[in-house]
Amino acid sequence: MSQVTELLSPSQKPDNRWPRTRMRPVLCHRWDLYAADDVLCEQSLSRITRLLTRKNAMLAIKELKVGLDEFLALHWPSSLTQQYGKPEWSRLWRGIGELHNHLSPGVYALKSDKGIEYIGSGIRRGKYDYSDNGIGGRTGNYFRWQRDICREDGRRVYKFCGDWKGIYTVGFPPELGYLAPALEHYLISRYAKMLRNKVKISGGLLARNSPKARGG
Repeated sequence: MSQVTELLSPSQKPDNRWPRTRMRPVLCHRWDLYAADDVLCEQSLSRITRLLTRKNAMLAIKELKVGLDEFLALHWPSSLTQQYGKPEWSRLWRGIGELHNHLSPGVYALKSDKGIEYIGSGIRRGKYDYSDNGIGGRTGNYFRWQRDICREDGRRVYKFCGDWKGIYTVGFPPELGYLAPALEHYLISRYAKMLRNKVKISGGLLARNSPKARGG
């Protein structure tokens, strides 16, 4: 019962102040919940199940695609689609060759064996001959170039730090790079329960403490 009541909002918790004459106990999945009727009990149980499942679930790229579509529906009008096309998540980069969208501002998602666990953004323009450096300049701490490995096709091979296994990215045109931190904020807020990101919303601003790459 204590585990259930911790997940319920104050208005849903059993309380002695509730008028007992209008309430009746209902047994839901071995949890005694006071509910006005079976419908309320079913709704409460459904919400509890979603919270417990979401807390332990693995985040996959299909969920991030849904989140991106929701974000674009709000902030990417058809005129931008006609001009630039529709931003999409790249295929998983496993450390061979160049990182997808490495020269573009955008958002990246780090994947481990457990699933996608960290979301970040890269929007800096870099310096010198890397004037358009975006995601690539932000993700360099998560992998190292294996200089002793040479492929026949000439592509570099990188080893990930810690338990990371791959990176998904989505890029934006340089002039629309301001959408990258907005998308990052949106995705972290939507999937916070399944991410390592530490999020604190204060005064309308997003404060994020980025975890250092293990072994980096």
